[in-house]
Amino acid sequence: MTIFLWDTSHYDGPLTSAIMKRAKVEGIVGVTAKIGEGSTYDDPGDAAALAAARDAGVEFVGGYFVPRSTSPVSAQVDACIRLADRDEPWWRTFPGWFWQVDLERWPTDSVPASVGIDFAKQLRARTGRWTILYASKGQYGDGLTAWDGPLWNANYGSNPIGDFHAVYPGDTSPRWGAYSGKVPTFLQYSSNATIAGLTTCDANAYRGGVDQLRALIQGAAEAATTRGDRMIVMAHERGSNVDWAGDGVFRYQVPDSAHRANLLVVMGLQGDPNPSSVEFNPGTLDALGPVVVSASSGVPTVGGEGVVVLSDAQLAAIAAQVTSAHDALTDADKPTIVDAVKSALRTGTG
Repeated sequence: MTIFLWDTSHYDGPLTSAIMKRAKVEGIVGVTAKIGEGSTYDDPGDAAALAAARDAGVEFVGGYFVPRSTSPVSAQVDACIRLADRDEPWWRTFPGWFWQVDLERWPTDSVPASVGIDFAKQLRARTGRWTILYASKGQYGDGLTAWDGPLWNANYGSNPIGDFHAVYPGDTSPRWGAYSGKVPTFLQYSSNATIAGLTTCDANAYRGGVDQLRALIQGAAEAATTRGDRMIVMAHERGSNVDWAGDGVFRYQVPDSAHRANLLVVMGLQGDPNPSSVEFNPGTLDALGPVVVSASSGVPTVGGEGVVVLSDAQLAAIAAQVTSAHDALTDADKPTIVDAVKSALRTGTG
């Protein structure tokens, strides 16, 4: 069985809910849209297109980013995650989300394989999401052996115009040939395909079923969230300079620069090569987990602002509780006395 995906950008025009619903009916099971490029370019069409695909019930939805050789890779990964958090904040909880890294040799920037591979590895490590490297055999040949993930080839043949089903060259086409030591997982076989009534679309195929692709995409995310200790993410809301740390189960406010520095070290030890605070849209920080410490002092530390200091009156009340319990009982009943003190502290009566 073969299933089909649609690779889009703002060049395809506004991709409405109606268009995405039609594409799904026609047999499109996955959609990717360009998020950005380099360290500064922001594609204007991804937010609407990907939300429309999600709302239409397309199971596999992803964002793609075009790395360039003109700025540090880490800064470009920062930009990719920042833009996705702004335009698709739901990507962190959407089970069918995946990343596509668009590595190409442009007329003005012949991006080397090492840049795309480094970008893909950093993005995968920082997000725990299935990441596929779009890099054609025609441009990169066997120069991608350092990439340990899946490949997405592009080979249009004579690039005929027509329905995306009709122009597919077939599962045995030589365009599926191996390169850089592996058979490509996806094949972009046309840029002149018709999808949902739109022409000049980029059509892609996967030689397998929905269940198989789901296992690849969701399996990667599940492995990232279940291996050993939970991964820590540090984030803040747009327009705020207050950082929060969370692992999807709990989160707390980062109280000071010392805590922030320590968190960055821990994030680095967990596999993030360039740890930093990511930016969330307002109201979406719950993706980090529910608040467990919200006071401005953050997590209590010995000798810090978070230490609870009891007043003389409180201490006297606790002593009275202890005395009252002790007068009524023998020394053999010390556990009961201890429980009475704990109850006083726990309930606020002490």
